Amino acid sequence: MASACRVPRSPAFSHHAENCIYNSYVTITKQILGRHTGAAYSISTARTGASAAAINQQLTDRLPTRASADKNWVDPIIGVRAQWNLNEKWFLAGKSDVGGFEVGSDLAWAVQGTVGYNFTENVSAELGYRYLDTDYSDGNFTYDLAEHGLFMGVNVKF
Repeated sequence: MASACRVPRSPAFSHHAENCIYNSYVTITKQILGRHTGAAYSISTARTGASAAAINQQLTDRLPTRASADKNWVDPIIGVRAQWNLNEKWFLAGKSDVGGFEVGSDLAWAVQGTVGYNFTENVSAELGYRYLDTDYSDGNFTYDLAEHGLFMGVNVKF
């Protein structure tokens, strides 16, 4: 027999939904980002036998709100960088490297592309995009993280 009550998908249940009785399938997704402190939880419910709001509250009370770990390692890295001068002031550059080789991390690699400007022969600035992927594991500790985004920097040659 189907119930006339509906559970909204948002965590804030209406007064009507809280008073309905459901069996509840609860899915918990836990994401801990490597060395970054903190954890994110996503709790979703579907119909079935106890109060969905009560189950959500019990789970929220029992789940840790943060996690952290420290681990250090050293990676051998090999890479290449190329620069194309568009004129005397402007240039494009690309860089790629790979490392780890199971000496430190299992595998670490990065690629980046930049546009740059030479202020002088020894000073320049760059704006670019970088993608970095690191895969490290040691016993129960796992650091598998991909980071990417814009960056800017200043280069000084001496």
